[in-house]
Amino acid sequence: MPATEPLRQRADRLAALLGDAAGAQILAELQKLAVRRQRPGPAGERIPELGPWRVEPDTALRRTDWPPEELESWAPVEYLPPAGDARRVVLIGESAARGWPFEHGQSCGQVLQRQLGGEGYQCVDLAKTGATGAVLNTLVDRLDLAAPDVVIAFAGNNWAEPFFRLGLAGEIEVRDTLADALREGGYAALRERFLSVVTHAYAQGFLERLAALRQRCPAEVVVVVPEFNLRGWVPPADIETPVLPPAALASWHDLKDQAGHAAETGRWAEIAPLAAAMAALDQGTSSIPGWLRGRAALATRRRRGRRSRTPGTRCADCSSGTSPGSPGRSRTCSRPSPATAAGGVSTCAPSSAPPDCPTRTCSTTTATFPAPASNAPWPPSPTPSPAALPEPRRPAPDRTGGCGPSATRTPPRTSLSKASRCFRC
Repeated sequence: MPATEPLRQRADRLAALLGDAAGAQILAELQKLAVRRQRPGPAGERIPELGPWRVEPDTALRRTDWPPEELESWAPVEYLPPAGDARRVVLIGESAARGWPFEHGQSCGQVLQRQLGGEGYQCVDLAKTGATGAVLNTLVDRLDLAAPDVVIAFAGNNWAEPFFRLGLAGEIEVRDTLADALREGGYAALRERFLSVVTHAYAQGFLERLAALRQRCPAEVVVVVPEFNLRGWVPPADIETPVLPPAALASWHDLKDQAGHAAETGRWAEIAPLAAAMAALDQGTSSIPGWLRGRAALATRRRRGRRSRTPGTRCADCSSGTSPGSPGRSRTCSRPSPATAAGGVSTCAPSSAPPDCPTRTCSTTTATFPAPASNAPWPPSPTPSPAALPEPRRPAPDRTGGCGPSATRTPPRTSLSKASRCFRC
């Protein structure tokens, strides 16, 4: 009998005992116990490293010999001297903070350095392209080694990409609870569990680490929430909805086809109930119903804006027909016009943008203009010679949804306060 024959017989017996569904679960639990035995013990002395830089005793940062492909995702800085009497401002974040893919010409760290230029501040760019939540958490845990005075955290895009990285044991535990949720409640339960144990857990852990950092060093912490804009987003063509029961899946696709036909023919009012029925079938696991509702809402509001437009209106999407020369709060349009080219500001009517206008974003600005003479052109010319100015002319109304200049101008010393830039303009 060959020497390996007893082992083969034992393996065959184990395969017979563990060959059913219950046996597979038993084997998985045994494997998890073996992984937990390999879990490292309590952490000892922290490694004085922040990404690819080693923190020297005087808090200077010197880059170590990392592989070139890994160094490419960090700032190309070999050495940062001690801050001395300057305030050290540390930036941490992901590709948005790093400035990808324009980081070699413009990045958040470079902008900070220019704005805080001088001897009073030292900017340290620790942003990393593709940084996961685990990378950021490790940075925050060690950040007090660099003695920062201000910490700017510009993060939140990569909490769940790639997957949870807590070491092998932690990853298996998270995958295990996600598998349980899928087994018990399908894809809808899996989505809710993923949000709670992955996405929200990363964000909460990051904030808790920032709070703990303030206990270890008197640094001021600034959290920048990433901006998002879904107007230009389109669902991936190859991802529609998770697997549903056959009847529900057929109904879902039938409703999607009806909504698509309604959009093609301009029957936007019919889309909302169709999308709601789709969401009821997929239980919130597909992004397509929400995308359809958003398209319908934008199209409906645009049509409403065009119907209410009058010849004196300055902005097709934000106007309610008020005269451009009305006093009070005015709205600044970002599209350049002959007035803006000459140094003026093209304005919409005070009541021209409803609060729910989907093509508007708000910012706070203030500008005051001198009172012109009664016969002087508007806006004022930087040259004092009236002969150099063209004859004012009233343009035809803009039928493309933009804002053009008008012969009627705002009263003297008009204040543009809390202006709203209209993206359509």
